[in-house]
Amino acid sequence: MKLMTLRWLCICALWLGAQTFTQTASSTPNRTTDEEAIQKAESEMLSAYYHNDANGVSRVETSDFLVTHGEEISTKDQQLAAIRKYDTPFLGTYRAEQRQFRFLEDGNVAVLSEKFHKSADAKEPALDFRVSEVWVKKGNEWKMAYLHYQDLSDEQKNSAAAEGK
Repeated sequence: MKLMTLRWLCICALWLGAQTFTQTASSTPNRTTDEEAIQKAESEMLSAYYHNDANGVSRVETSDFLVTHGEEISTKDQQLAAIRKYDTPFLGTYRAEQRQFRFLEDGNVAVLSEKFHKSADAKEPALDFRVSEVWVKKGNEWKMAYLHYQDLSDEQKNSAAAEGK
């Protein structure tokens, strides 16, 4: 009798465990789909930025978006005003490298870190910069809430100057 009761307890425990695993697996967000959606939104934002399309940039950002670079902090309105002042589109080819995602808050907040390389062209030298972004999922749409970028080219120049090169 004890063996039969123990067997039923084990079967019930396994069944409950399987149910919990199934529910957890089905409620876990699809990271690949989220990463692809963020990359698509980022690509749309960058394309708009490089073509001085402030409205296109605005569509991808949250209303309280912030961007930081060094000591500078710009609000969304300040950033969009600066974009509207540009008279020529950015040139060159940009390539993202070392892309890493981290998802928080049940998958509704994502942190993206990546390095960008811009090839040299007739007007500008090559550039390397590190970008950290915070993305927030609003409904089925990902919006950028925060951007920090660091120009690695300046760091390399400063480091070389400090070393006397």
